[in-house]
Amino acid sequence: MATERIQFSLPGFLAVDQVSQQARATYNRTLKYVRLSTLGINPSGSDITVQLRLAGSAQATTYSLPAGLKSAENTAASVAVAANTWHDFIVVTTGDAADLIVEAEFEVAVTASGGSTADLGLGTLGQLKRFVLSAGIVAETTYDEALTFIGKGVAGQIDRYCNRTFKRGASITEDFRGGTDFLPLARYPVESIATIGLKSVGETSFTTQATVIDTVALDTGCLLLTGAIGSERDQLRVTYTGGYWYDSSDDGTGSQPSGSTLLPLDIQMAWLLECQHVWQSRDDLGIQHVQQGGNALLNTRLGILEFSPASKMTLEPYRRLIL
Repeated sequence: MATERIQFSLPGFLAVDQVSQQARATYNRTLKYVRLSTLGINPSGSDITVQLRLAGSAQATTYSLPAGLKSAENTAASVAVAANTWHDFIVVTTGDAADLIVEAEFEVAVTASGGSTADLGLGTLGQLKRFVLSAGIVAETTYDEALTFIGKGVAGQIDRYCNRTFKRGASITEDFRGGTDFLPLARYPVESIATIGLKSVGETSFTTQATVIDTVALDTGCLLLTGAIGSERDQLRVTYTGGYWYDSSDDGTGSQPSGSTLLPLDIQMAWLLECQHVWQSRDDLGIQHVQQGGNALLNTRLGILEFSPASKMTLEPYRRLIL
């Protein structure tokens, strides 16, 4: 179970039948308690009482703020509020007071985990949804497209900021210009190197180079050869396995490959926090909840975002600096 709190405002001098603003959710909720407080004149002579309205119909229970008090809490009798039902509060007695705030706490029953194994580069869509969305809507797919672009975009930004690729790749290929003996691999820690190939100018395929590896700094991805191979016009190709592994099963059932290194939690936390920042900033960026056709705009806007100081501090030790 999860809880949500919503404030309903009744500004100015209170009047009988005065109604607060409305609220609605796309999931079922249960009202658990109501807190009444005044920002202006305290009730005097009589209590302030209000009722919950569902779809414009007042419910029987009244919630009160006794005369002379600034605030009071009322335990609700577990009033069920069905999904997509507009609800608000209506004034029954005023107590000659002003500027009333009604804070309602709802209990939300999560009917589905919102799990999704879609890989976003530093975690799954399911992880991201559970982190940035309220409990009642993680099972919905309405915002999957927007969150997918945010997750992949932020993961790409983190990779670029750190000059490396964090996600593990198995038997991947990476190309370099020839005529060098130093090859900085993008994915590390390095687990294994399968082959090093050379494609000379005019050739169409790579020729495997035997016994050309001098040393490999597995933790930094720096591959040193016994000597420069080919010329600058030639192409070198390294086939290897490296990078950080994380469980993309989304339910914790994935099996970590032997010899791999688990993605540090602080990197994944930086990814989640930056994704949350983008999600919460979407109104300022003018994109809101991006629907079909808004992908290009969201992708473009990601390029102007700055990492928070906390994320920069977290990522700094993982940055690759090559002179």
